[in-house]
Amino acid sequence: RTHRKERQTCFQCSEPIVGPSVAALDKDWHPDHFVCNSCQKPFVDGAFVVGTDGMPYCEEDFARLFAIKCAGCDGLIERESINAMGLEWHPEHFVCHNCKTLFGDDANFVAVDQRPYCISCNAKLFETQATS
Repeated sequence: RTHRKERQTCFQCSEPIVGPSVAALDKDWHPDHFVCNSCQKPFVDGAFVVGTDGMPYCEEDFARLFAIKCAGCDGLIERESINAMGLEWHPEHFVCHNCKTLFGDDANFVAVDQRPYCISCNAKLFETQATS
């Protein structure tokens, strides 16, 4: 028996591929159609990252669209983080919203409007308002 190879179809444009192709993510692409799913630019040195949607992204767009960001600085969290109030924080940015005291892992804080306050600032800022 002879095996006939199926004609390759480009995942991006659905047109037949004649000539060179790129095989990536279990799909075939025309070389000029294998680009970042967001900015549509070719990948520098062929480096790409797969998004949660299964599509290829340049590192910059992947970070912008999918990476976890710090609630304190909006920067990317690439290493360790603290999860508090359902948000992720760089350890150095998990501080009292008012006095900027660093909380650390075993933080004793009060959340007001999704912002952490130390016990002292919470008492000064909010408990006095409630009693006046």
